[in-house]
Amino acid sequence: MTADAGTAPLPQPSPAPAPPRKSNLLKWLLIGGLGCFFLIILGIGGCIGTLFFALNKAKDTAFYKDALALVQQDPQAQEALGTPIAGGTPTQFHFSTTSGGESGTLVFGVSGPKGEGTVNAAGATVGGKWVFKTLTLTVGGNTIPIKQPAAEDQVR
Repeated sequence: MTADAGTAPLPQPSPAPAPPRKSNLLKWLLIGGLGCFFLIILGIGGCIGTLFFALNKAKDTAFYKDALALVQQDPQAQEALGTPIAGGTPTQFHFSTTSGGESGTLVFGVSGPKGEGTVNAAGATVGGKWVFKTLTLTVGGNTIPIKQPAAEDQVR
């Protein structure tokens, strides 16, 4: 057996220390935070969308259409706003149905070439037709009562 006296095994380099392991906590906090933020935004958007849909649906009712038609035909409203008078989206709407008929309150904006105003209406159905207990137009701080066709049909 012959030994090579002049060649000793080379020392093996020690492995480099492993880099410290990064924590996944920050990543999960970021994902969780963004997820919660997304859910909150989605919830708020859903509420606003539902409200917008419901108030726009109020424009399809006979209550809204009758009130707007009376405002559009009123000479004082035409003088204050000009013609044509366009109806806006309701900002408040309450509607109820009972065995005696329907009743409701409504607030919506109107506009014309001369300016803008707010209509306040409260009424009920009499014989299937809307009769208004209150129907006013407010323009620039002035309240204009809107005339209705027949005084004997007024809700008392």
